[in-house]
Amino acid sequence: MFIERIAVEKFGALEGTEIDRLGPGVQVLYGTNETGKTTLLEFVRAVFFGFEGLFRRGVLDASRPCAGRLLVRMPPEQTLIAIERRHEGPELAGVTNESYADDVVGLGGDAGDLVRIADVDPRHDAAARHRIYLQDLVGDIDETTFTSVMAFGLDELHELRTLEPEGCGRRLYELAAGLDRSTVARVLSHLREAMRQLDASDPAVSPVAALEARRADVLERMAAAGADVLIPHLGLTTKGMIGAKTALTLEESAKRVQAMADAARKVNPDVLVLCHGGPIAEPDDVAYVLKHTKGVVGFFGASSIERLPTELAITDCVRRFKGLPLG
Repeated sequence: MFIERIAVEKFGALEGTEIDRLGPGVQVLYGTNETGKTTLLEFVRAVFFGFEGLFRRGVLDASRPCAGRLLVRMPPEQTLIAIERRHEGPELAGVTNESYADDVVGLGGDAGDLVRIADVDPRHDAAARHRIYLQDLVGDIDETTFTSVMAFGLDELHELRTLEPEGCGRRLYELAAGLDRSTVARVLSHLREAMRQLDASDPAVSPVAALEARRADVLERMAAAGADVLIPHLGLTTKGMIGAKTALTLEESAKRVQAMADAARKVNPDVLVLCHGGPIAEPDDVAYVLKHTKGVVGFFGASSIERLPTELAITDCVRRFKGLPLG
């Protein structure tokens, strides 16, 4: 992957700044002191990994809007992808840098934050474009690795000039390992705290529990509003050529469908509940969920009916054509 265009709407001292016609290989951006080179580097990192770390470190004011996007090329077809991140809206009036002081990435302090990833390649028909996730772009590289290995700044380079060879090696190791920014014990402590919050049953502590509580509330309100049919959606359908690569297990799916069905029937005992999405992709999958739930009366098919059977039929037909012997 390489960055083709940087577009800063508002970020620190940069406003309305655009750099395009970037390409693969080494790109050199130069300028005098205080022209925004380091700010530009921080912007690129923020688009990939979020503004939270910058708010926490006091680099940016969390109560002020910031936004922009990157255009990147993704192999193998050099697909043009837009990554846009925005921190704006009326919610910012009540946000401070202290809102991000928990130092746990992704938990809390995200009012007004929005990220969009889209295939904007003009070579692609809009109907044929697929959903893209940020994880597909950054892979296993997290913010610490990016900062330590790919984005260390001028101060670190200046320091290397004053060291002997042995000192340079040690300093490079520290940069690569992130030891100058966080101890291993501190990182582990943050991970344990994040896991504790995720595993908690209290919606005020765990974002997962909060989402489940909101989902149950929505289902109850839908049932109370007179909905005749409720369809718990378990995510993008798996299997096939373009199905989702990650999903709940069938066992987890059955439990969630049952929980949502129970929540809805508390309000309307006559509501019809169907299952859909995620790993429930084929008839055997539906059979498993129906067997392991009570009161779920059917399946709502989309990709399972119009995509998966078509893929199998076309593939089989083409395979038979290719297998014909020559005279």
